[in-house]
Amino acid sequence: MSPPPTRITIKEYGRATSLSDVVRTAHVSHGDLLSLLADASSRVDEVLGIRDGLTLNSDEFRARGIAGKLRLGRNIDLEIQPKFLESDDESWREDFLFVAMISRFGRILPREAFAATAIDRTDLADLIGRAMIQLFDGSYRRPLRVYKRRVWTGWELDGEADPESIVLPDPEGFLQEGLRLDRDNQYNRAIALGMETIAPSVRSSDTRQGLGHRVRKLGPQTRHARLTRRSLPARHSRWQDLFDLCLAVTEDQRFAYGEGTSGVLPGFLVETASAWEALMLLGLRLGLPGKVVMKRSHPFGTYRMPAGDSWKIDATPDVTVGPIGQVEFVADAKYKVVDEVDIARPDVYEVVAFARAAHCPLGVLLYPGAPGRPALTGAVEHFATIEVDGVRVLACTVNVRGISDREGLWRFGRTVGASLTAIIASDGGSRS
Repeated sequence: MSPPPTRITIKEYGRATSLSDVVRTAHVSHGDLLSLLADASSRVDEVLGIRDGLTLNSDEFRARGIAGKLRLGRNIDLEIQPKFLESDDESWREDFLFVAMISRFGRILPREAFAATAIDRTDLADLIGRAMIQLFDGSYRRPLRVYKRRVWTGWELDGEADPESIVLPDPEGFLQEGLRLDRDNQYNRAIALGMETIAPSVRSSDTRQGLGHRVRKLGPQTRHARLTRRSLPARHSRWQDLFDLCLAVTEDQRFAYGEGTSGVLPGFLVETASAWEALMLLGLRLGLPGKVVMKRSHPFGTYRMPAGDSWKIDATPDVTVGPIGQVEFVADAKYKVVDEVDIARPDVYEVVAFARAAHCPLGVLLYPGAPGRPALTGAVEHFATIEVDGVRVLACTVNVRGISDREGLWRFGRTVGASLTAIIASDGGSRS
């Protein structure tokens, strides 16, 4: 029996990790480790479309602007923990896997499956089911079809017609044989089988119905011989992640869902700052359903050149609440470990500029919730108010822990909306 993989845990923007320390614990040579890290660095940048997410030299390595879980080699796993969490916080993995699934700034890595244990606060099957739906919807516009020799009858000649049929055609047309693109193939069957395997373990009825709907979209699938290849044809590479994930569900014996049983979860990567901004926008959209909530630009000024050329300058906050001309407030999502005693001055300057550009008197700064503070998913904590020439700035933290729970996203949105609405009313009332 092979030994369990060595898990290397580093913190985003944390101190550089020495390669020598990893060599001692992972039982790998310095050269091999350097090669594995170089490959992982390239993979991170390619998957997320960024540069220098994982940097290294001959002595050490560190992560910037990313969080996630990926494989370095057969027996070495790398975890990059978000910078605002405590080192012993074990709940972040499922939450950030969920963020990777719902945000365009994250990616799941089905080929990099990791052992996991079912726990009370989340359901592994629901997470995997939602991941399958997301991957399917991102690929379906280009159906996964392969050439297959078929026999059919029809009046339109589209294959090799049987000579006898030309003379004495069937009532439905000429008997023909040829290659045709067909959705009934071993790849679609593997995907359908993976979705059908996991569906009974999914607790969310919406997710379960979504899986069934997508299986029907694949069309009827006959039983095929055992898969002879695990790489899809190049023209269907966009389906590869879903194909790999479905194979893992049906073939990996560790997939056994239920309380106290083992399972697997895919690896994932998140570009943290961009994902935080997108998550705050989504939370306010869900939490303020009766309001116009969007990311849009506001006229800010004019840039003039000495030669006479000029152009308009816009300011674009992460969130604008309210229609044009009636903006209630703007919000700027800051992915920072906040100092509640001394907020960074540039944060205040920026949100004040946004508020002035939008002609509204209120700006809100949204930081990740401080570690170690128990709170509801989506709870907003107001810790400071700054006033600058008629613009009021509310500095707040938002708790995202538990967003991967059942109904966690909706609870997150409702709580963010209700908490922030109450804070704005309370703080405004104390100044009236």
